Amino acid sequence: MPADAELSDTFARDVPADAELCDTFARDVPAEHRALMEAALDRDADRAVVLLTDHIDKTATLLQSYLDSGAARDLAEPDAGPAAS
Repeated sequence: MPADAELSDTFARDVPADAELCDTFARDVPAEHRALMEAALDRDADRAVVLLTDHIDKTATLLQSYLDSGAARDLAEPDAGPAAS
């Protein structure tokens, strides 16, 4: 599995388990994506820019909070296995 897919899977699995982050960043991501799609299909660039900017800002803030919480530390420190002699 590519590293970005692994990070995405881990993030999606672990972040919802953190109640504090969930309460702070309650989101309906499918609705956000749907609104972005509708703005694009309507060729409403102004609305699309606002929606995309908001979506990216929310995602970046949530990811930063996740990283700051230390929950992602295990991703950065791969298991090296038994110590080599």
